Formats: sequence, C-alpha cells, structure tokens
Amino acid sequence: MKHLISIIFRILPDELLNVPRVLLPYHPEIQVSFELVVTDPEGGCFKWRSTRSDIVSVKMIAVKGDCSDRAMIYATSKHASEQTAMIFAEDKDSGIVLSCGVAVDIIKTIIISTTTKVLFLDAGPSDMVIQAKNSEGDMFSNLGGIPFEWELESTSSKRPLRVVPFSQSKYEAPDGIRYLEENKKRGYVVLVEGLQTGTAVLKDVLPHEIVLLVVANLLLVPSSDLYLPVGAVVRYSAQIVKQGTTEPISLPSAQYQLEVADTSICSLNDDMSSVVTVALGNTEISLIDKNVKSNVALKPPSVHIYVVEPTAISFSISGDSWYLEAGRQYTIVIQASDMKDNHLYISDNVIFDTYIPSAYFNVLNYSKNGSYFEVKAVKSGVTKLRSQLVSVKLPNKFVSGLSCEQLVTISDPLSIIPNVVVFPYVGENLHHSVHVKAIGGTSVYTWSTKDLKIARIDGGGLITSGNIGVTEIFAHDVRNNLHSASASVRVLPPIKLSFGESQLEALVSIYVFSYQFFRVDSLSYRVTGKSVGSVIVKASASSAIGKTIYSLPHEIQIFAPINILPKLVTLIPESVFQFEISGGPQPKSVVDFALTNSSVALVSADGLITSKQLGVTFVSASLNMNSGFSKDSAAIKVVSLTGIKIVVSSQTLDKDGKAWARIEGIGNDESPFAFCGAVYPLHITWSLGGHGVVEIMSPLGMSVSELSENYFQIHLLAVGSGQTEVKARVAVSSGAPSFTSTQMVFEESVVISVSEPLRLVHPALYPSSIIVAPNSKLQLIPNR
Repeated sequence: MKHLISIIFRILPDELLNVPRVLLPYHPEIQVSFELVVTDPEGGCFKWRSTRSDIVSVKMIAVKGDCSDRAMIYATSKHASEQTAMIFAEDKDSGIVLSCGVAVDIIKTIIISTTTKVLFLDAGPSDMVIQAKNSEGDMFSNLGGIPFEWELESTSSKRPLRVVPFSQSKYEAPDGIRYLEENKKRGYVVLVEGLQTGTAVLKDVLPHEIVLLVVANLLLVPSSDLYLPVGAVVRYSAQIVKQGTTEPISLPSAQYQLEVADTSICSLNDDMSSVVTVALGNTEISLIDKNVKSNVALKPPSVHIYVVEPTAISFSISGDSWYLEAGRQYTIVIQASDMKDNHLYISDNVIFDTYIPSAYFNVLNYSKNGSYFEVKAVKSGVTKLRSQLVSVKLPNKFVSGLSCEQLVTISDPLSIIPNVVVFPYVGENLHHSVHVKAIGGTSVYTWSTKDLKIARIDGGGLITSGNIGVTEIFAHDVRNNLHSASASVRVLPPIKLSFGESQLEALVSIYVFSYQFFRVDSLSYRVTGKSVGSVIVKASASSAIGKTIYSLPHEIQIFAPINILPKLVTLIPESVFQFEISGGPQPKSVVDFALTNSSVALVSADGLITSKQLGVTFVSASLNMNSGFSKDSAAIKVVSLTGIKIVVSSQTLDKDGKAWARIEGIGNDESPFAFCGAVYPLHITWSLGGHGVVEIMSPLGMSVSELSENYFQIHLLAVGSGQTEVKARVAVSSGAPSFTSTQMVFEESVVISVSEPLRLVHPALYPSSIIVAPNSKLQLIPNR
C-alpha cells in the first residue's frame, strides 16, 4: 500500500537555536549540562525559562542586563526514568519565541568511537569517545562530568597502549573532563597513544533500523511533581507546543485523556479532568494520546504525585523578609510542608483560617481558601499574622488543623535628608564633605554610591566629593535590602561668587574682624578615632602674663564596635545558648540586651539565651540601649526537630587517616549547637556497621570523660581497608514540649570507605620527587 505524504513549508523566523532537541543522561549525583545558543543572529536579547525546572533547569550565561542569547541547561531530574521538559527563549521586543525539547533518560548502552584504529609510535595520541544511548537507541547530546571506567587489555605480556591525561597533552579537555582528571577519574573521552607495535581486530557490526514516530509535543499543567495531602483535588489541563508557542487543549477531549498509574493512591474524575488523593503514597499521572498505539515504546508526558501528611504550616512573603515598609504592596502565601520539608501544593479545597490585622494591612486580593493574600502595609509597628489549617473540604472527611504565627515589623518609608547635595569643584586636591541622614526603615543601613569617581560615602553617611559630575548615593535597609532610598550628588565648577541674603546695616560700636588678620583658638574640638587603643589628651593655654597653663590629662579609649556572635542561633525549645560579645571599651563595660519577641526566647543580663516556644526573634546588644552608639544584633530561631543528617569531613579515607562526623538537623541552619543545653536533652547513640575498618573516638580525646549520649560530634580513625557504616540514633525526650513532629526517634547512616595509602609498587620507593635524565623513560606503577 502506498501513502501520499504532503510536505507543507512554513516561513520561520530568522532566529534559530543551535539544536532543536536535547537528550541528557540521568545521574543521581551529577547534573550533566548542555549549552543552548541563538545562532542566527548573534547577540539577541532573550529571556529563558523551563516548563519543568525539577527535571531540567536553565541558567543564562553571558548576561547583558536581564537577558542573553545563550543559556546553560542542567539535568536535575531525581527519577531514574524518562522525563521531558521544554525550554523557551523569548525576545519580548520582537515577540519571537524559540523552543527546545529536552529529555532526561537513563543510559542503556555505550559504544566507543574513534577517528582511527591505527596508532603510530612516537606520534600524537588519538581520542577515544564514548557515545551513550537510551533504551530506544537515541544518542545522548552530552555526557559531561559522568565518570567512566576504562580498561586497556593486551593479548601479549607487553602493554602496547597507554592512556594520556589531557593535562599532559597539548589538547584542551572537553567540559567536565578536566575536573574528573583532577579527581583521579576518567570521563567519556580519553587520549590513547601507542607504546609498542601490535594489532587489533574490529568485528563486523550488523546494520539496524529505526522507527520514526510523529507525535504532538504536549505539556501537562501543572507540569511539576506535586506533594499533596489526602483529600486534595487537582484540576489538570494540557498545552501543545507549536512553532515555539503553546496552545491550550481542553480536557477531556476526543483525542487526549488522563491516566492514573495507581488508583489506590489517587482517583480520577474524567468529566472534570481532576485527580483526588485518597491514600498516602505516590503515583504517576500521564497524558495519553489515543492516536498512538499503546504498544509503541514512547513515554507520554507525565508528572508524579506524592500523597503525604502535612506536619507544619508557615508564612512566606515576596522578598523573603518580614521587615516591611509602609505604603508597599506584598504577596503573602501560607505554605504547608511534610516531615522531609517538602512543600505541599495547596489546592482549592484545602481550607485555612488566616488572620491579617486590618489595622496594619489593606487586603487587596485573596483566595477563597485563605492561603493567598495581596496586601498593602499601611501603618508602622509590630504585629502578628496567624493561620490555621482548618480542613480538607470533602463530603465525609475532616482533617484537624495545624497552626502558625508570624511576627511582622513595619517601618516608615526610607528617605535621605537632604535628597540633593551640591559640591563646588575647585581642584582635584581639594575635597569637600557633608553628612547626610537616613530616616525610616529599621534604622540600620548600608551606604553605597553609583560612581566612586564623583563621590564616596562611608558607613556613617559622610559624603566626600571627587571629580566633576552627577551621581547617586543609596541607603539600603540592612534587614530588607529591597527597601532603599537615593539622593542626588552633584560636583560642579563654580561660575559665580556672591554674598547671600544678609543684613547689610550695622550699629555704631559693633566690631567687625577677619580671621585673615586675627586667629581665635576654638574652645571645642572633634576627635576621630583611627585605630583601637588609648591616648592621653591635655589642653594648654597662655595666660595674660605669658605663662602656659595645662589642664589635667584625660584618657580617651578608641574601641572596636560591639559585635555579637553568631549572627544566627537555632535552638530547640527549652534550650540555652551563650552569645559571644566582642568589641566595646576595655575592661568590659555593661552591655544591655533586648529581644523583639520575648514569647519566643528570654535573654539574661550576660547574654544567655533560653528558648521557650517555636518562632523567630532578634536579640540586640548595645553599650547604651537608648543612644544606639555601638549596637549589634543577631537572630534566634526556635524550631522543632523533624529529622537528622550526618555530616562527615570525608567519606573516603586512607588507612591511619582521620575524619569527623557530626549530627545536624535536616534544616539548612540547624547546626550542632542548636540542640545542646536543652532541659529535655536529645539522647544520641553512635554505632558502626562492622569492626576492623574504623574506630570511634571522642572529639575531646582520651583525657576527658563524658557521657556517650552527649556526642554530637565524633572523630573517626581508619584502622583497616574496607567499607563500614556509621550510624546515629537520636531519641527525643518524652517530656520535650512544642514538637510538631510525632516521631520521637530519628536514625541516619553514612558509608565510610578506607583504602591503602597511594604508593608506588614499581619502583618500591617512597620518594617525594623523582629525578630522571633527559629523553629517558621510567615506568611508574601505583598500588591502585
């Protein structure tokens, strides 16, 4: 049977991407990259985005402003299966949209290719390249920094070939290969040179055929993997990509339908194209094209759904800072998370009872389920936001709620006084200075200038003039860098000199004098500290009879600004922590401490923090709480332990080598000191999966005896070759309050590998260096 194939030509825009489609390999640890370039014409202004950043992320390179004609994409998929995404490059000025399909799949087969199979002695090396394919026989676009194991075998006792590192050749290493060679590994390409004569045989390769399919480029919306509570309802839609643009597809349709892999986890409503989560677990939602036969080995567009139990809710805000400014608009969102800190997708039937104080905010827009608000801050002050997960709205289902609070600080708008500063330019060696003042915000600012050649500004707001020109200075709020103010600074040459408006008449007997003829000593002076230390100051004056009179000496001490360390402390409830204070006058003067929220923690007169309940507060330390002359602050975060991880200095040790291992919370800012000093302490037990490989030592050494359950960190000594597992078990005290997690025991493990130290087998020496004569050869054989 013959088929008539019609080909329709369409005029495409001049701009083209270097490739229309990319296939990247999945790897659990390495993100393989590929560069996308708008090739014709060069230098365009495109903004890039990915439809599935959890599968393929995109980052602009060679950025000009906020756009670029090239970008690097990375395979970020966490699933060992085929996943697809679309990359869009859009030039808003011309309206041109370019697209590239990207697939991430596992490597199924590899082959070695080379330009020649004949190597000449004393000639340059030849490159051997691995080409990898997926299960469908499609070639991967790049293998990047994935390590490969290469072995050279010979039919004789001699070695006719050897692998030459790129660092020892005149060739440039491809992307990722240099990093692998620095770590004693090899990548998808190696250089091979001949040492002695020999032969090799290449067997015949049978031909093969490929089957081409024509399918629509479809996208599911939402296009990312979702974490949902039981009872959540998600409405799905679809889009089709045509010539770089997307067109919506109404679901359900005669050609496309949704399919759920595991109906015991999620149920599907075909009429509404919606999915309802019914049980804990995970499943996959696929968009099926009815025109494609089911036996064709083509994976349809799909996303994963993970049905989990929410364990905590929290507020988030645009700008990621809860120091707000009156008059600005913000977006506030309530987020829910599970035990592993995965953020849950909030569907319309997940109901929150949220309180936004009307005295401080005008609500401009909000969602019906109480999870999304667009607000405008209208009044300065300190207030609290509150929210509670009321229920998942189902006919016969009710989920009891979680609650959270968020402290909000609203300040007046930031401004600089004066907002225009004009300096006269009278020569490059004469500079003028003036102080400007910032008002509003949180009263802690950083200063910067747009052009240092025209004007400079220090941390105290002192502007110093420079060259002729006009520039701007900026004051940024330290606690929210998005809040700023600017002032204009002008350095101009004077063109006219005149007296200002003043009184031109004077009474008889009024004395008028000029400093040109007389010098009058000042009775007040300004002292500026240049470095830390002490100086003695005394004043002298000449009496009427010419005798010099001296004052009593006065000691002036210049001290470093007060500094509170660390800047962030994370504690579990009912814990204590001592801040370290440096700077200030010596010997130590009285330091005043204050908290922004005493319901979260308490602070003693010597800086000892006692955590009380979950939340965030700030502690300030100053020499004089009213003047703010020398002041510093730090953040205190009181959290609930939801999991642990083991951090080790190295998972690979040489024999007799040492390493340390410590326990941290799964949060990024939960470090070891977060759990020490608790009234209800954590009970920690370390153990090894086997003996004879490593030994556990106390970090304090053998001279100090302490209880084993106090080991937040241990030292490991490698005593023998092999692998072993270091395990940690953390038990939460039954009396510990305010834990949102119901889990009372956390366990984690890490594998440590120990090998013999690297040494030479031939020659059997331990040299720090090897000296050889010119044009001589010495074969070195390592033990590994």
